[in-house]
Amino acid sequence: MKSVAVFPGSQKVEVIERERPRLSQPDEVTLRVLEIGICGTDRGICAFEYGTAPRGDDALVVGYECLAEVVEVGSGVDRLHVGDLVVPTVRRPCIHHECVACRCGRQDFCYTVQRRPPWIDRDTPNALQGRGLSALVLGAGPVGLLGGMALVAAGFTTYVYSCEVPPDPGIDLAATIGAPACLMRDMVLKNQVLLGTVNVGPEAFASALLSLSVFSRRWPAAMPTLIADHYQPEQAPDLLLGRPTGIKSVIAFDNALT
Repeated sequence: MKSVAVFPGSQKVEVIERERPRLSQPDEVTLRVLEIGICGTDRGICAFEYGTAPRGDDALVVGYECLAEVVEVGSGVDRLHVGDLVVPTVRRPCIHHECVACRCGRQDFCYTVQRRPPWIDRDTPNALQGRGLSALVLGAGPVGLLGGMALVAAGFTTYVYSCEVPPDPGIDLAATIGAPACLMRDMVLKNQVLLGTVNVGPEAFASALLSLSVFSRRWPAAMPTLIADHYQPEQAPDLLLGRPTGIKSVIAFDNALT
């Protein structure tokens, strides 16, 4: 089975062969990886800025942005079936009984209290939640652009901040959805503070699927530009170590299992 691996000790990035995993518990499933997206976190790991290999191993497999197919299920699994498409969540729950978030299945909010943003009212239609309000998105990468689409669709006057300069596909796409690029001058002059999080739980993944269908109907020509291209696994090291091309590069696996 092919894997894109980082070796922090020897500072190498390689495509390696690993043994196919086998079910060992009744609540486990086996997945066949179809595609992985390359993100900034992967690039930081491959630049050896952070990241360590699991205990007892010298390699760290990257590619947490994953689309996979269920190919085998344990005897205790009833919510997933062979052939289902899945997007695995990144974080596993902690073992601390006092962590309410993890005990509720919201491990991406570990040791935090979940709060809804004050501008969201459950009785307000999605398209009206941001009416009269402004939103600033930091970064014109895939996550920032999808977040910008969600904010525009919710009625916010939306701006996207990018470190890049035109011509740039991210800036172009931001303009297409009506979220022009801007400078952060007021952040310095007015001593403003931004507080944010990238954490999401299972409900956010389900909500994202609905949002993508909305985005595709609203911006049919813009959505395909999020994906720069699809590449073979052997091209992954060059993509991870080189300068990004386009907005999101995707590694496509033909017969990989993980």
